[in-house]
Order: sequence, then C-alpha cells, then structure tokens
Amino acid sequence: MASSAETLGAQDWDFSYVKPSLAEITRLTEVDSLNDPEELPFKSKYAAREVLETLKKKLCSFLESYPSDEELVNIDEAISPEDVELCDLTSSVERDENDDNLNKSQIRQPQQQLRTPHSDVDRVEIFLRYIQGKLGFNYIDCEETSSGEEHLNQALGNIVTKFSTSSPWTAYIHMYLLNQLGILQATRRQNEKASKFLHNAEATYASYKSNHSEAPSFPTDLLSPFMGTADENNEQEKWKLFEAEHTQTLFYLAQVYQKSEEGSKAAHYCQLTLMRQLEQKQYQPVEWALNAATLSQYFLVEYQYTLARHCLSSAMKIFEEVGEFEKDTEEEGLYSKSLDIKRCWVKYGLSLLEFSWMRLVADEDGVLNDVDDEPKIADLFDLELTRYESWMPDKYLLDFGQARPVFLKIQEFLGDIKQFYTLDSYCSDYIELTQDHSKAYKNLSVFETEPDRRSKMHKRRVDLLEAVTKELNPQYYLLVWRQLVYETAEAYSAMVDCKVEIMNELGDSQPSSQAVSKLNSLCQKSIHKYLEYVGSLKGPDGSLPDPIPEGDERPLLVAWFCIARLYYKMSYRDPEQQINCMKKTLEYYKLVVETCDKQTKYATIMEAELPVCREMASLLVVKIDRMVSRLS
Repeated sequence: MASSAETLGAQDWDFSYVKPSLAEITRLTEVDSLNDPEELPFKSKYAAREVLETLKKKLCSFLESYPSDEELVNIDEAISPEDVELCDLTSSVERDENDDNLNKSQIRQPQQQLRTPHSDVDRVEIFLRYIQGKLGFNYIDCEETSSGEEHLNQALGNIVTKFSTSSPWTAYIHMYLLNQLGILQATRRQNEKASKFLHNAEATYASYKSNHSEAPSFPTDLLSPFMGTADENNEQEKWKLFEAEHTQTLFYLAQVYQKSEEGSKAAHYCQLTLMRQLEQKQYQPVEWALNAATLSQYFLVEYQYTLARHCLSSAMKIFEEVGEFEKDTEEEGLYSKSLDIKRCWVKYGLSLLEFSWMRLVADEDGVLNDVDDEPKIADLFDLELTRYESWMPDKYLLDFGQARPVFLKIQEFLGDIKQFYTLDSYCSDYIELTQDHSKAYKNLSVFETEPDRRSKMHKRRVDLLEAVTKELNPQYYLLVWRQLVYETAEAYSAMVDCKVEIMNELGDSQPSSQAVSKLNSLCQKSIHKYLEYVGSLKGPDGSLPDPIPEGDERPLLVAWFCIARLYYKMSYRDPEQQINCMKKTLEYYKLVVETCDKQTKYATIMEAELPVCREMASLLVVKIDRMVSRLS
C-alpha cells in the first residue's frame, strides 16, 4: 500500500524546512540568549518564538489540507486550557469529589477509540504537538506562564483524546508535556496538581516499558520518512532520550515532594534520580554531588546512618571528577561547594555523636550492641567508597574511644571550612560553624568519664562562643547573639556540675577555699550570661513583655530555673552571704512558679521542672528562716 506522501504528492509533503528551523531555535534559545542585553533579557527567545510560530503555522496548514482518518476540528481550539486537567491511565473517569464539572480530557474514551497512530498524517500531527509544547515552554521561559500553559494544555489535550499515549510515536511526547505541566504547577506551589501530572508521566513510562521492546520515537524522528533520511536517532539513542525524560520526571517529583515537606517520598525520588543519572552517565559532577550530600541530611533525620554516610561518600567520590582546582577568585564558587559537602559531613558526625550518647543514657544497662537493621528505601549507588566511608563509622558509638575519632574528623573539617568562611566575610556561616564546634565538644564530653577532662571541654566551648559574641553587635545580630550568650551560660553551668562532681569525689566535708572560690566564680559567670539573655528580652522600661514572646517562653523559664540552681550551689563562709544566695534561689524558683500559674501554657512547657520549683520554694522558706534564726 502506497504511503500518504506518495499518494498526495511529494511536493506537498516537503518538510525540508523543519530541520534548519529546529537548529535555529536551539541556537537562539541555548546560545544567543546567554548574551542578550540586560534591558532585553528575552530578545533571542522571542526570536525563537517567531520561528516556532512559523513552524506551527506551516504544520497546521498542512494538516488542514490533509486530515487524518478522523476529521480534524479547529486545531488550536479543539481543547481549551480550562478543559485539560489530567488523563488517568488506569481509570475511565476521574472526578474531583468537590467539583461537579468533569473535564473533557478527564473522560477517557474506550480503548478501541484511542487508536494507535499509524498514518503519515498522524506522524505530522504528533510532531505538531511537540512543537506546540516547545512553544509553551518558550512562553513559560519568558515568564508568560498563562500563555505557556495554554499551549501545553492544547498539545496534551489533542494527544490524549485521540491517540493511545503509550504507543511508540506518542509515549515520549506525552511524557514531555506532562513533565512541563507538572513543573509549571510546582512553580505555582500547586504541589498536588504537579504530582498528578508527574505521576501520570511516570505511569506512561512504566506502561511503555512493560508493553514494548522497540524504542519510542523521538518527535524529530517522526518526519524522517518525508525527508528521505534515516531517523536522527538510532535505537540506542532513542532509548537514551526516553530514559532521560523519565529521569526528569523523577527529579521533578523529588522537588515537588520536598516542597510539600513529604521527606520520605522526596528522598525516594531523589535517590532514584541520582541512581539513574549515574547509570546513564548523564550528570554534572558538582550538581550530582551536592544533591547526594543534601539527600544524606534526610537520612540523618531518620537516623539511617548507613545510607547517610553512603550518600556523603558518594558525593565526595563524584566531586573528585571535577579534578584539581585552586581557591582563587575564578574557582571560589567551586571551592565553596566542596566545603558545603564537608559541612554535611560535620552534621553527620554531630548527629552520630549526639544520638549515640542519647541511646546510652536511655539504656538502663548502659551497654548497647551495634545494630544492622536499617531500612533501605532503594539500592545504594554502585561506587567504590572505602576511602571515604572509613572517615566515620555508621554504627552507634559506645564509648569515648569510639567517639573521639569522630570528633577529630569533625574538627578537621571545621578547620578547613573556617579558613574560607571567615567572620568578616561570612558572618552568619562563621557563627553557625562555631556553634557546631561547640556542639562537638559538648557531645564528646558526655562520653568522657573524668569530670576534670569534661570541664576542660566545656571551657573550650566557652572560649569559642565568647570569641564570637564579643565581635557581634546585638543591635544587628540580636537573635544569634542571644543563642550564643545562652549557650555560653549552659557551658559555664556544665563546668559548675563538673566542679561539684570533683569535690564530691574527693569526699572532703570542707573543700579548699580555692575550690570553693572557683566554683562560685563559675556560678556567677553562668548567672551573668543567663541574665544577659533575660535582659535582651526586656523593653526600654526594663520590664519583660507580657505575654513572653513565642519561642522564648521555655528558654526564659529554664534560664530562671538554672539561675536558681546556680545560686543554690554557691558556697560562702559568711552566713549573711549564704543567706543572700538562698534568698536569690527562692526568688527565681518562685518566679518560675508564679509565671507558670498565670498561664497553663507555661506550666505545660515546664512540666518536668515545675514540680521541683514548687517543692524547693516550700523548703527554702523553712531553710532560710532557720539560717536567719541561727544568725541572730
């Protein structure tokens, strides 16, 4: 049987203009647009649009002259943008329970009506929908999203209402259009709509792979028979393009679920994307490495340290492909990205230290065995990572000997990172790094059994934090200044606990005046820092706001609680001074009790500490009276 081109005349089927037009569109969009002036940022893309519009008109004119087996209606208005929503591959009708309007494109015709394209005219029409989709993308790229959506919807509507969407000629274009509409909805924060489009694209891929062994045609290959040439892409290249489009679907799904704060699903699709990019060797090393490092942070939240470490090790391995580079101005961005991966390693180490000691404290026997029952949501990346995975373990730490190497690696990374993120140039980053360094000492100290060594670790924290605090102007960095002051107060308080433990271990009923003086000094320093924090919350008249600002309720109440404890631990030979300390202790315990009694919300916040405050407030009244009576 003769083809349509032979029957209708070769001159009418001349599509020689298509290839140079596509080449011009690519040049204008991907090359010339990079050099457009700031005052005309879309100059080249507008020029590309003109070429696309011309190409579309020629194809429409042809199709109007040679209708296919089904008579074509007005090509541009057959499906309006309002009518195109989605086309569920598994059901005949999809209706929103809260929407009485059933969209035309949601009504799936019986399978016998959705025919597999086979004629030459079908080839041209499907190619037209590809051009229409590219035109829609051009509008979106030029920030004309409504017009772009209209073109995409028209293209998708004409495909899904006429052809089987999993045929070799339509599968790719169907996925392409769904992906574009999905990412458009994601940019509008319409995450539910976006995920529906993208899952539809995912289903198209799965349906085609399960029902076809031949590679799907790339749209530009559809017109090859009319130009007397072979397809632009061979079988292998067609599969490669199809697989790449599916990888885009998974990548967009990862982004959508991340924006929807559905961490598990986002991590699942992110890992699938990274795996496919590796398998297909289609990735940018820096981008891939950063995405893998970001994925590791999700696994940290889930305490899946094996997967988290694997992602970080993979990130380091792939980043090596960039090659050697210097920390000069031209490559500063590249260097900072390498440090971003190291910052993720720091977070990994901190999380491992903290969760390990929390498990030890929570365990009644104080002995835990390594576990190897982590759930894995997908196969891991097939890379040789022994070098990097040896940096830190992926099992919970049981003692100081296991914790110390993790701390040292954290400290090594922080040293490298701080050389770039200096206080003068990157103030916020430097502060965060300092807090991480302090946290590393804090977590390590829990594993240390000797109170004197623990105290020295907390002193290191104080030195780190105060060095930064004194450089900050609270007027401009108030929130972070408060965090640093509060953490310094906690560090001094931890040193107090260490000194008390040392004194108790010595068993002296009368500790030396030097030891008592040191203890009192540490108490005063901690109290001073807590009061600095409290003072920063007060208004110009010197009073605290009522109610306490949200987010500061518990820190403020805990600060008062800690101040009371610190005054109670202070020791003086002078009875009057000791009575004054007891009165201060009572004052702050009562302050906590009275504040919590005013609002039940505060009582809930201080559920653990409030009973202690009530009991101590009662006992201290009696104790102070006895001390006063003895003095008199």
